Amino acid sequence: MRPAPRSSEISVTSATEKVEDIPEGSEDDSHAYDDDFSGVSDDSEPQLYSQLEINDLVRDLGLSKDSAERLVSRLKENNLLAPDTSFSWFRKIETAFIQYLTQNDLVYCSNVPGDV
Repeated sequence: MRPAPRSSEISVTSATEKVEDIPEGSEDDSHAYDDDFSGVSDDSEPQLYSQLEINDLVRDLGLSKDSAERLVSRLKENNLLAPDTSFSWFRKIETAFIQYLTQNDLVYCSNVPGDV
C-alpha cells in the first residue's frame, strides 16, 4: 500500500472524533459488505456432509482408513452427516480389491483381466 496525496475527495477523521459522530451513510459504510461474497452462509442450520463430500475430504486430506473412519464417526456423533451418508465402507473397501493385490515386500496388481 502506497501513501496517497491528501485531497478533498478523501475524508480524514480526526483522532478526537467519536464513532457516534460519524454519519451513518458515509462512503466507508457503502463498501462494508460485498454482495458477491458467498463464503459465509446466513443459515444457522449446520451444513451436512454428503457421501461425495466425505469421500473428497478423505482423499484430499490423505487420511488412512482408521483416520477416515474416526473422522466420519465424529461427524455422525455431531449430526453433521446427510441421512444417506455411510462410513462403514471405509472398513471394507479393500475387500473388493484384495484379489488383485499381492503384498510381501512389494504391493502390485496381479491377475487383472486384460493386464499385459
